[in-house]
Amino acid sequence: MPPVTPPPSESPEVSWRDRQVGAIGVAVRHLLTRPLVTCATETTIRDAARLMADADAPSAVVLEERSRPIAIITDSDLRQVLAAGRDPGAAVDTIASRPLVTVDADAFAFEAAQAMLANRLHHLVVLDGDQTIGVIADGDLMAAQAGGPLFVARQIDRAQTIDRLVDLGPARVQAVSLLTHAGLSGEAIGRLTAETNDHLARRILALLEAELGPPPVKYCWLGLGSEGRREQGLRTDQDNALVYADPPDDLAGMAASYFKTLAERAVAAIERCGFPRCAGGMMASNPAWRLPLAGWRHRFLAWVRRPEPDALLGAEIFFDLRGLAGDPGLAAQLWDDLLDWIADAPLFRQLLLGAALDHRPAIGLFGRFALERHGEHRGSFHVKHRGVMPVVELARAYALAVGIRETNTFERLRLLAAHGAIPHSDADDVLAAYERLSQLRFAQHVEQVEAGRELHDYVDPGRLPRVERQALREHLRVIEEIQAYVRGQVAVGGHG
Repeated sequence: MPPVTPPPSESPEVSWRDRQVGAIGVAVRHLLTRPLVTCATETTIRDAARLMADADAPSAVVLEERSRPIAIITDSDLRQVLAAGRDPGAAVDTIASRPLVTVDADAFAFEAAQAMLANRLHHLVVLDGDQTIGVIADGDLMAAQAGGPLFVARQIDRAQTIDRLVDLGPARVQAVSLLTHAGLSGEAIGRLTAETNDHLARRILALLEAELGPPPVKYCWLGLGSEGRREQGLRTDQDNALVYADPPDDLAGMAASYFKTLAERAVAAIERCGFPRCAGGMMASNPAWRLPLAGWRHRFLAWVRRPEPDALLGAEIFFDLRGLAGDPGLAAQLWDDLLDWIADAPLFRQLLLGAALDHRPAIGLFGRFALERHGEHRGSFHVKHRGVMPVVELARAYALAVGIRETNTFERLRLLAAHGAIPHSDADDVLAAYERLSQLRFAQHVEQVEAGRELHDYVDPGRLPRVERQALREHLRVIEEIQAYVRGQVAVGGHG
C-alpha cells in the first residue's frame, strides 16, 4: 500500500499575525497540518479505513496509475458505508467522491476558500506541481482564521432559523473588513463576498422550502446585477428574480401561488439580513420578475428583437443573471436562448453598446477630476456611477455581442481579449483600472463601517496620497479612452 506522508513542515516565516490573516493571505502549503494518506483504486474500504485510522487522518486520496489523484474518501464517506451496511471488502473506488477538485500548494488560502465555496466542498487536494502533498479541509481554513468568509459561510449553512441568519450579519461585514485589511484584490473580495451571500440566499430558500413543502415544479433563484457578476460589496441592495419550469395546466395556479409566497418571504428574509429592497422593484417578489420559463423567454426575446433604448436601461441588469439556488439548468436555458437571439440582432448590440456610454468616468478637461461642485459631497465623485459602472457596462455589452456568457466583469474583459474583441494591452489597462476602483470602494466602505458612519460611494481624491491620486486619475483616463473608442464603433456601426 502507498505510504503515509508526513505533512510539510511549516515555514518559520509564518508569524502569529500571518496566522490571524493567514487563512486569507498565506499559501495553502503552510496550512497543511495532517499527514497525507493515499491508496490505490483497488484498495478495499476496510484497508483504506485502517490507513486513515493509523495516521489519524480524516481523508485519503485515491490514486490512479502514475500517482495521479482521481478521487477522495473522507470520514463522512466511511460513516455512510457503515450506516448503509455496505461490504467493507469492496474497492474504495466504489465510494470515493468525484470529481476531484485540486488547488496549487502556492495558491493563497483565500483561493482555496473560494474554490470550496464555489464547489460546495469541504476538502481540496493540494498539488505541488504534479505531486500530491496533502488535503486541506474547511476546518483547517476556519481554524486559521475564524472570522473569514469560509467560517461565516459554514455558519450560514448550519443555521436552523432566519433569526440565526440575521444574527450573522455583523460576521459577514467583519469578513469583508478582514479581507480588505489583508490587502486582497478587489476582484477577490467581490468574489468571496458574493459566494458568502450565495450561501445566505440558498439557506434562506432551503429553510422556507422546509416550511412550505417542496415546490410543485423546478425553479431557479436568479442573482442579478452585482450579485450576478460576483462583485458585491458592503453597500448593495437586492437584485433578484425567479424562473420556474413551465407547469402543466393543472399545476399552473399552484405553481404561481407557491412561488409568490416563496419569493415574498425570501425577499423579506434577505432584507432582514441586511440587504435593502431594490428601490426599482427588481426583485423576485415583484410578479414582473417571477415568471415561468416561457414567460422569461418571451420577455428576453422582446428586449432583443424589438429593442427600445428606454426599455434597455432597465433591462441591462438582467444580462448579468446567474443561477444561485434551485435548478441551474433553467438559468442555463435562458443564457442559451439569449445568446442565440443576440447573435441575430445587430440593432440590439448597437443599442446596448450605446447605452454602455451613459455612465461617464469622473475625468474632465486637461485630465482633471470631474467632481461634485455643490452639496454634501462637494469635491468628491461617485466611485460606483463614475468609475465602476462605465467598465461594467462596456464589458457586458461587448461580452454579449461576442457571445460570452460569463458575468463577472474581470472575466468578461479577459475573455474579450482572448477573443480578440479588445486588444490585450487595452484589456490589461482597463482591468487595472477596474481593480483599483473596486478596491477603493471596498476600502472606503470598511472605513465607514469601522467609524460607525453611513455607507456611501463618494470618494474625495484629495484624501488620497499624491501617488495614489495620480494613479486614480490615470485609471479614469483609461476608461474615458476606451469609451471614446466604443463611441466611434457605435457611430460607424462596428460590432453590429
